[in-house]
Amino acid sequence: MASVTYSELHSRIAARVETVSGFKEAIRPMSPVVDPNTVGDKRYGIELTTSNSANYRDKAGSSARIEHVVTIRFLRRLPPKGQNTRYLDALDNEVSIIRALMVQSGTWQQDIRVLYSTSGREVLTGGEWLLSTITFNIAHDLEL
Repeated sequence: MASVTYSELHSRIAARVETVSGFKEAIRPMSPVVDPNTVGDKRYGIELTTSNSANYRDKAGSSARIEHVVTIRFLRRLPPKGQNTRYLDALDNEVSIIRALMVQSGTWQQDIRVLYSTSGREVLTGGEWLLSTITFNIAHDLEL
């Protein structure tokens, strides 16, 4: 595997998420915060939690095997009329994002390994917003 930097990985993940129609990265890093002064529907944030793989012995002086837990959070507005329809649409959005990150086409996964982990969702206080969370495990090498 070739070396991948954290910022490059973040950018590549964002590019994959944005292949899903209408999705755009939130202004604030890591969290699509509901702010009445901004448009929050289909906004997402990416968080990378990083560790050195315990199952991999580093090649002294050349590279380290890095593992990330990648958390993607996105918002969907649940309008008072049609909440069930929008909720079902949000579930379809989750599947689309999972597919976008799991696809093995082009160079997207040539130097990383992606594994889907979990999904969850929560209706935020007030009932107008759904916060969906998808996690993946991604491994790659980092040159030292």
